[in-house]
Amino acid sequence: MSDFIRPFLLSEGLFRGNVVKISDVIKETVRRKYYPLAVAELLAETQVAAALMSSALKYDGVFTLQIKGEGAVQTLVTDITSAGKIRSYARYDEDAVAAITSDEIKERGTVPTLLRAGYISFTIDIDGGTDRYQGAVELQGKNIADCALQYFKQSEQIDTVLKIAVDTSAGLENIKAAGIMLQQMPTFGGSKADFSKSPEEIKEEWNTDVILLSSLKNKEMTDDNISADRLLYMIYNEQEITVFDEKPLQFACRCSKERIKAVIASFNENDFNEVFKDGKTEVACEFCGEKYEITKEEAQSIRENN
Repeated sequence: MSDFIRPFLLSEGLFRGNVVKISDVIKETVRRKYYPLAVAELLAETQVAAALMSSALKYDGVFTLQIKGEGAVQTLVTDITSAGKIRSYARYDEDAVAAITSDEIKERGTVPTLLRAGYISFTIDIDGGTDRYQGAVELQGKNIADCALQYFKQSEQIDTVLKIAVDTSAGLENIKAAGIMLQQMPTFGGSKADFSKSPEEIKEEWNTDVILLSSLKNKEMTDDNISADRLLYMIYNEQEITVFDEKPLQFACRCSKERIKAVIASFNENDFNEVFKDGKTEVACEFCGEKYEITKEEAQSIRENN
């Protein structure tokens, strides 16, 4: 399996974490809608961040991570269903992105160089209902991992460490990414560790585990020959690690002609007529690039029946 989330526990359940590896998902994203290398790298980071952040939550529906910027890249969106289906898109100024050098990105970081100011937010849409949860924080840091950490610090107030790596050394067509997130459990839940370790001992263990994770090299994280289990052993070989079944991730878009017709049918009268001034319109899905031709009569029938 090339794309997955691998949950694990450390310190008798006091610390929880997830390993994410993404390869086919980002390749399919780039194949369907060509993105410049710098934008593709940002999208890969966003996909890994979405997978890691969603894996820390219990939900049955769709988790959406959205990043708004004021630079060459204006929008990054990744959504992931509770079944592990991912899709992403980016909006950007092609000329502005082309004017930014790789040296600038390396020196300043992807976020300050490509996005500049803005915010990162997420929503959870629950299947079968209208419940929606949303959180947002300003963009702070050099990369998407830094920005995601700001959310946990400001909103969740859970000790969290997050590391994301993207590899484009073999070209854009072979782009791949990986990430690891480690968190202190918000409650101890009655585990044996509750009674055998003092708060000071727990803090010391946490600091040690954070340092060990930071020592991991990016190329080790994205190496196809190093499994998630091997990666964890490389970091925490002196600890007992409990790993759980991998959850597969796959590219999948939920667009359809019926959904797009319904959206256009909801436009006000002036916008509706403008869209169909030639009697028909062609709409391309921002996520997958699929094109749909819709006639005014098709959309009008939906308006009349609603």
